[in-house]
Amino acid sequence: MAEKRPTYEELLQENEMFRFVFDQIHEGVYITDENGVIVEYNVSVQETEGFRREDVIHRNEQDVYGHFPGYDFITKYAEPVRASKQPLKDVYYEYNIGYGKKTSIIMSIYPYTVDGEVKNICTVGRNVNHIKDFLIDTLGLENRKAVKSGAGKTGARYFFEDIVGKSKAMKRTVAMAKLVAKRDSPVLIYGETGTGKELMAQSIHNGSLFLDGPFVSVNCAAIPETLLESILFGVSKGSFTGAVEGPGLFEQADGGTLFLDEINSMPLTLQPKILRAIQEKTIRRIGGKQEIAVNCRIISAVNKAPKTVLEKGIIRDDLFFRLATIELKIPPLRDRKEDIEYLVYEFIRKYNIRFGLFVEGISPELLEILLDYEWPGNIRELENLVESAMNLIDREETILRPQHLSDYFQEKFSGLSGKNPEPSLENRVDLPLAAKMRCLEQAYLAAALAQCGGNVSKAAVKLGISRQNLHYRLRRLGLKSNANSEK
Repeated sequence: MAEKRPTYEELLQENEMFRFVFDQIHEGVYITDENGVIVEYNVSVQETEGFRREDVIHRNEQDVYGHFPGYDFITKYAEPVRASKQPLKDVYYEYNIGYGKKTSIIMSIYPYTVDGEVKNICTVGRNVNHIKDFLIDTLGLENRKAVKSGAGKTGARYFFEDIVGKSKAMKRTVAMAKLVAKRDSPVLIYGETGTGKELMAQSIHNGSLFLDGPFVSVNCAAIPETLLESILFGVSKGSFTGAVEGPGLFEQADGGTLFLDEINSMPLTLQPKILRAIQEKTIRRIGGKQEIAVNCRIISAVNKAPKTVLEKGIIRDDLFFRLATIELKIPPLRDRKEDIEYLVYEFIRKYNIRFGLFVEGISPELLEILLDYEWPGNIRELENLVESAMNLIDREETILRPQHLSDYFQEKFSGLSGKNPEPSLENRVDLPLAAKMRCLEQAYLAAALAQCGGNVSKAAVKLGISRQNLHYRLRRLGLKSNANSEK
């Protein structure tokens, strides 16, 4: 029986499917015919070269690329493959496509023959920078798995996925951090105390090419000025009485990341040496004569506004601009209060595991108090509050309430609850949707119970739901029914 030949419509659909596949793959696909005319040019090649497909397709490749300085792909690769009818695999090629933009690819060139004649030359290549990004993503997944299983050895436990934040400001900061992580430029993180600067630094490390190397962190404000230099640069034996040979943190961070926290606390006398180490990528131990090469990424952090540390001369201008090649600002919690509820539930989950509790959430009253507070201690203070409250909650309770707060927070929050009764809950726009829906549901169920004298069965009929369903909702919202009026 003769094989059924595909119809024109089927061939067209198949062609569209292959074009779709070409545009989804990471590799660039570039095909010319026997006359050197470009017949296929997928999205990946567009992203690598910056041309639009419609501007190059059906044009001779010599017309498209021939005027670029040093471009020799046709004579060096395409023509030899056409003549030999043999493929070339895994060739490194660097070329200039104008405006000073150099592109590096690893490619394979294949001849497509019909009846022994070469009809097409197909080049499949990968942008070297894209290969780096792919490698970072792959190693990052493996590293995250190792860290979560307790086998991580780099010292960085946090990843971008661990950063909780739904606010526009936080999303923007994280998006920027993900972009700069894949390069090796120095990064300066600005954020108030408790905003999570080290968490961000560790996430950048774990999203970079340095992720297999060590993550070494030092708080410059926590170390006496007399010791900081030796800790950073190391000591040579005999440099002073009792000196013991030992590497500093720059050497220990070789191949990884050195995080200099609160660098605005670093003495001015030490700053030129830090600048030299960053620029020259070499250090000299105290008392030593040998220059030691170090290759580590520098991430630094300040807890004061960069403008302030510059104007007051806290950090030298030349060091600041070297450190702040990329500047990331972590917004304070008071400027992203829509993240408070998400953070609270993340901390509840964390301490449920640690304490063996089954806390499900917080009451609307407590959430309102948290939203009214200005949080000078930022996320660290919020976590402290949740941990404290979960130490004071009874094991059978499932909802955190204002009475579970420690005396310290009770005093701090005194007068916050109910201080602004207007606008009404229905008109509040500062609450996250989930919190507002929870508040409305609680008020609605409480009103139904009150009208039914606390009788759950009658309230369930009134609400049009089952008695079991109502019981579940009451437990989840922390509401109590009248036990004597159940039946």
